[in-house]
Amino acid sequence: MSITVFEQSSLSIRSRSNEETSSLDTAQALALVDVGERMGTRIAAWQGPQSLRIQQFVGVVRTGDLHLEILPKIDGLPEPAQVRRNLLAMLASTEDLEVRGSEMVRFLESSEPFFCALARLYCHRLLEAVRRGLRQEYVLHQDLLPHIRGKVQWPSQAKLQATGRLEIACAFDERSEDTALNRTLKAALLTAGRMLEGSRTINVVTELRHAMDGVADACPPADTRAHLRTDRMNRHLEPLLVLAKLILGNRNPDLGRSADGNRNTYALVWDMNVLFEEYVGRLAQERLQPKGFQVVLQKGASTYLAQEAASGRKAFLLKPDILLRLERKPWLVADTKWKRLDSRQANLGVSEADIYQMLAYAHHFGVDQAVLVYPHHPALGLPGLKREFFIQGTAPQQVRVRIVTLDLAGLENVPEQLVQGLTGESG
Repeated sequence: MSITVFEQSSLSIRSRSNEETSSLDTAQALALVDVGERMGTRIAAWQGPQSLRIQQFVGVVRTGDLHLEILPKIDGLPEPAQVRRNLLAMLASTEDLEVRGSEMVRFLESSEPFFCALARLYCHRLLEAVRRGLRQEYVLHQDLLPHIRGKVQWPSQAKLQATGRLEIACAFDERSEDTALNRTLKAALLTAGRMLEGSRTINVVTELRHAMDGVADACPPADTRAHLRTDRMNRHLEPLLVLAKLILGNRNPDLGRSADGNRNTYALVWDMNVLFEEYVGRLAQERLQPKGFQVVLQKGASTYLAQEAASGRKAFLLKPDILLRLERKPWLVADTKWKRLDSRQANLGVSEADIYQMLAYAHHFGVDQAVLVYPHHPALGLPGLKREFFIQGTAPQQVRVRIVTLDLAGLENVPEQLVQGLTGESG
């Protein structure tokens, strides 16, 4: 049973599940909530006995026979295929994926769930790489042999001689396809294969499994995968490795407890708050650094607002999403908010807490410009600058806070909208 919904939407609970009406039965609803809780991610929450509320996460969740695709709510894109295409483009930016134009077209024309299309893309790219030949490396082997090969392990050999055995304990290098890189690629293939069960691409998965028979099925640990790098001999595999890491980023609460857990329970989800923040930050770096700005994203700009009087302990962490420096001096702070503005309200529904947060940033970094960036929707009119506030009496003297929206329905226009919103200049 496959259902596609949008984040922040509701799923009704009925006595029997129904794919056409996007309703779940009680067992499926309990399982969906349970998967999120065991992962530490609140994917869905109860809103009464007969309804679930999907939270701000997007991606795919599978539990039992339920395959749930959650798409971001992007106004102006009526078709799920168009939303999938833009979601892929945002992930390509934030996850360093290389996506060809023809692959984007396939996403637009596809009616299958987002992650299935991503798994299909991975399989076809892996097939191209396997046909070019898997990279072999020298792997250390230790074995008992009837003749000397490589180096003799003398401590082990002494024990063998004491027992009268004729074998020789050897340590030697041998070229093998069973490397950490190839095991990672195969592990992603096995994960993608489970996504594509019953589809035409399953034949490609079978062909790839046979071609990679010399590679173990065991997936390297997460820390090993994180440190995997390509070199000049296999640089062409870098986009494939990035895609494999993305696919293996799914968290399986059952497999986290035991190796033989239910492999059909998984979730690969992104918090839209974080994805929007990272997407805007990457675009800011790409477009503003050539203009002479230094763009510092959240991880590099963290500091503290105050310190405790008695102990001197730092307090109240400040982490603006974007800090712009010009000639090495702080020039502007910006924060992204994955919230829907309300054109019917005087201040568009911008919360006072968000304004106070920007004032704290501006005061601490000594800047007179702060920008709040929101997703756009048609009820707001044209994207770009929506409101501008001048706030007196704060350091340095006056802080100008701008409210800016970006139209994610047309990603090709977002860079120019962002540059205009942050600097007042055209992109």
